Amino acid sequence: MIREEDDFLVGLMKTIHELGHGMYEQNLPKKYLNQPVGKAAGMSAHECQSLFFEQQIGSTIEFMVIIDKILKDDFSLNDYSLSPQNMYKHITKVYKNTTRLESDEISYLLHVMMRVEIEKDLVEGKFRAFDLKEIWDQKLDEYLDIKSIEDKDGCMQDIHWYKGYFGYFPSYLIGSVSAHMIKDAYEANNNKNLLQSISSEDFENINLWLNENFWSLGNFKSFDTLLNSITSKDIDTQSDIQYMQNKYLI
Repeated sequence: MIREEDDFLVGLMKTIHELGHGMYEQNLPKKYLNQPVGKAAGMSAHECQSLFFEQQIGSTIEFMVIIDKILKDDFSLNDYSLSPQNMYKHITKVYKNTTRLESDEISYLLHVMMRVEIEKDLVEGKFRAFDLKEIWDQKLDEYLDIKSIEDKDGCMQDIHWYKGYFGYFPSYLIGSVSAHMIKDAYEANNNKNLLQSISSEDFENINLWLNENFWSLGNFKSFDTLLNSITSKDIDTQSDIQYMQNKYLI
């Protein structure tokens, strides 16, 4: 398991992820604060925004160029290992990881899928909570070819189940898929594509577009309806698959 003190990029990506949640919450319609229509359109909508910031913005070489400049100008760090190209290779390296929060984009989705399967079987009574470690080890081997590990890095690494957050894990997968659709919609409605906006550090335009089309609408529309109104599509995996192919196969 990698910790933030061992790899600052892990901490950076987590921070950007939570920034997405924060930007959404801070820009919900203040006129309807604490009313149902003034709340977020569900946790899939929330994860859509956090993963948009983390994957579509943070996990790009264009953003790494910005980070490289900050490291040099503000921290006097001028090391080849921290070059934009090297940092980008580091955060896009696909490898087997026991931890969901520290996994690459490909492995992350496998982590979510195995959790959804385990959760479904647990809720349906197909095994007891006492058997979770054994089931976890089987799924980890099946999905990621990783053998048994300590519980703290395995079935106890996420807070969701022992805090009663059953049914949450699918929102990560839905959020990832819909974040790619949001990115395509942004590019279809702006003069610059998203990478050009990042390169020019034009985050104001990105935020204004997201606020107008997503954040400020709160819960006036269901997430499905909101996504369709932005992208003119129902949720599908086409954008997600195309993104993964362009990033990791070409």
